[in-house]
Formats: sequence, structure tokens, C-alpha cells
Amino acid sequence: MSSDEIEAEVISPNVSIEEAIVTVDPGEEFGPDSVRVVGHPKYLFDYVVRLERLFFSDRVESLSVTIDGINGGGLRNDAYPDIERRRLPEDALFSPQLDRDEAEDKARSVLRRYLNVQFATFIIIGKTPDVELVQEDLAYVLYWLVPDDQYMTATQTVSVVDSVTGRVLESNQPLESVTGELFDW
Repeated sequence: MSSDEIEAEVISPNVSIEEAIVTVDPGEEFGPDSVRVVGHPKYLFDYVVRLERLFFSDRVESLSVTIDGINGGGLRNDAYPDIERRRLPEDALFSPQLDRDEAEDKARSVLRRYLNVQFATFIIIGKTPDVELVQEDLAYVLYWLVPDDQYMTATQTVSVVDSVTGRVLESNQPLESVTGELFDW
């Protein structure tokens, strides 16, 4: 491992660099070596929720929550994402603006809102769910920065492709404008 690379946990990409190039179709031949990468921090929390029922066996749910490491936004996931370790350029990873404790507080808030809606009957009759944190990670979502046609503009521009969904999030972005704020949706 070189000194300007670090090993980091990332959410496993569903879209390869080659597929990102095809998606953007920059109009000229770019190889995988010309594509840059940035990593956006996400805190991942996996919970087991147990709801006590009187006449039936307890209901047990596995719930996963993702908290954005920069803006603190939270979403409930359908499943806990697959994580893998990768070597990445040191300057490619955005630093989290939240610490782990703040992220967990936000995750529990997302979880409480979900439980209050989905299991309101249990909560109304005084059955407080038992919530246990079973797994947590700080992982990065990778975004491929695919060069746009360099002959059309004076400065190098890129298209930002989400490595998990394959969506092109931004096109013709000046490379120097790709910062953590760009991903603050």
C-alpha cells in the first residue's frame, strides 16, 4: 500500500468504473485510469427490535438505518448494506462532520419515528419495544468522477456517478467543485 493510499470500508459498489464510463458516454475514449473516485461517509446501524405480544410469540424485526456523515440526514434501509475494504487515495475520502454518538442519536430518532408509525398499536397499549444495536459501521459510498469531453470546455469537467445505484447525479461539474457540499441533497 502506497503512502497516499489508505484502506477504508466502503459500501459494495453495484456499478463498476467501466459501467460508469458507458453510462456517461463522454464522447471520447477514457479508460478506467482516468476516472477518479470520492467517498462520502455514512454511518450504518443495524438494530433488532423485539415487540412483546400477549397471546403470540414476540415479534422480532431487524431494522437498518443510514446516517449521512456530513449533513446528518437519516434513512431507514431495506437491508444492511454489504461492506468491503478497498484501497483509495487518501484525499478521496470526505471527512465526517458528525461523530459516532451524534450519528447514533439521529439513527435512534429515525428508528423511533418508524416504530411510532408502523407499530403504533403496541406503543399505545404501553408495550415499549426492546431495541438492541447489533452492528454498526462507518463506511463510504463511492462516487465515480468520469471525465466529460475535455475538448468542449476549457476546464476539466466530470460527471458524478453513484457506484451503488448507477445514477448520474451531476454532469459537467468542474472537477474542483466536487466537494462534500455537492452531495448535500
